[in-house]
Amino acid sequence: MSKELASKLAGLTRQNAAKLVHEWLRDICHEPDEADIEAALRLKDIYDCHACLNHVAQVYVKGIMTARGGLFGMREELSEREAEEIAMRASELARRVRVFGVKTEAAGACTDNKCVETADATRTVSTEEPVPKRDDGKTQYDLIIDVRPPEEFAAGHREGAVNVPLAEYLEDPVAFATDRDAAILFVCNHGIKSRIAAEAAIRHGFWKVCYAGNNEVFTRE
Repeated sequence: MSKELASKLAGLTRQNAAKLVHEWLRDICHEPDEADIEAALRLKDIYDCHACLNHVAQVYVKGIMTARGGLFGMREELSEREAEEIAMRASELARRVRVFGVKTEAAGACTDNKCVETADATRTVSTEEPVPKRDDGKTQYDLIIDVRPPEEFAAGHREGAVNVPLAEYLEDPVAFATDRDAAILFVCNHGIKSRIAAEAAIRHGFWKVCYAGNNEVFTRE
């Protein structure tokens, strides 16, 4: 399996390789995504490709693709040797590189389309920066931003929410709120995009920030 994957990776840019590896892990190996991608969001160039953001974040925090000097190297092309190393890490958890302050959840490595369980268990992230909290269903918010695509927002959304697709929000987070003390809730389907938006808001000085997935009951209008 790793040789087949390596042959597909060689010559790709790192951002395209991240997409291929992430989809391979998810669709072929059925390896779940890491919920906490905070460590990856500190990469200096991760926002160079908004469509690639979660792909890059997942392979980075899983220890499959590494960074150099705080840069992922989005547009750098992979050599055959690098492709082989990445494919091996994707296939075998024991070969993955630990990201500082991060322990991944228990997961399986992919071998002949079957997952092999490993002993790695708890995930912890050490950080001095504030982190967004998941919505508790009780907090009152000054602003609710739904970061899903317009068509999904139109199909049903939380009452009072405004629709700002993730890519648009990330271009200029301060354009949608100026009061740094405002309580803001970001919403999406699974809590991934909304967390990304919440992380961006925190980096721009907002601190009363929460995020939510589709556990919320959307109100059709």
